[in-house]
This record gives sequence, structure tokens and C-alpha cells, in this order.
Amino acid sequence: MKTVSSKHYLKNGRLSDVITLIKVLASSSRAYNSLEGINTLMHSPSGGEACWLGIAKQHPEFFRVAQEEKTAALIGRGIQYHRESESVPLSPSETATLLNLAVSLHDHELRRRQRWIPVASLIIGLLTLATVLASSVLL
Repeated sequence: MKTVSSKHYLKNGRLSDVITLIKVLASSSRAYNSLEGINTLMHSPSGGEACWLGIAKQHPEFFRVAQEEKTAALIGRGIQYHRESESVPLSPSETATLLNLAVSLHDHELRRRQRWIPVASLIIGLLTLATVLASSVLL
């Protein structure tokens, strides 16, 4: 089972790339879309990835990638595709739910990363205080 790697959420431009790919795949008339086709139609991802395939692979919480065909689908649409012969675009409500989830996951990871800032500030302050006290004792 693939696990979500939190390091990808805080890459520069990653949230906008994930949101863009969600919107494109949610509005498509097909469940699975060629990532090479998406690369041709759209600008390159802003987060430094060479193509949209990299974004889709790094976020299995949203996307399913068919490696042999280099296609991707949103998880829900991929499941729908296997159950039914046709796939319809997601509703605006379903798309908004996925977009809100992407923002929530990004914010959660940002807060998790920032929780160490007060601790680090305290340690630096204590080390500075100890240095000042030690130097005043030695004088």
C-alpha cells in the first residue's frame, strides 16, 4: 500500500499544481486522461516537476496512475470507470470537496512543520542566555 509522503506538500508551487490537476481531471469527459496530452495542453507544473505524471505519482491520495499507458484519473473517477462503461465529469460540489481537501492537507502539513519554530526559538534563546552568563562570569 502506498503511503502519502508529506514532504511533497510543501514543495514550492505544489498546492497550485495539485489543484490544477484535480480541476482538469474532474472536468474531463474521460475518467483516465493521457498525462502527455495534459502536458501538451497546459503549462508545465510550477513546482519543478518535469511533467504532470510526477505530480500524479507523488499524490496517490488523489490520483491513480496507470504506468503502462501513462494515464491518470482522480481516485473516485477511476473507481467509477471500472464499475461503469462511461464516466461523467465530477459535479462542482464534488470538485470543490477535493479542492478543499487538498488545501486542508497542505495547511495541516504546514502547521506540522511550523510547530518546531517556538521550540527552536526557546533553545536558541537559552543558549544565548547561557553564553552571556558564562562570558560575564569569566570577566
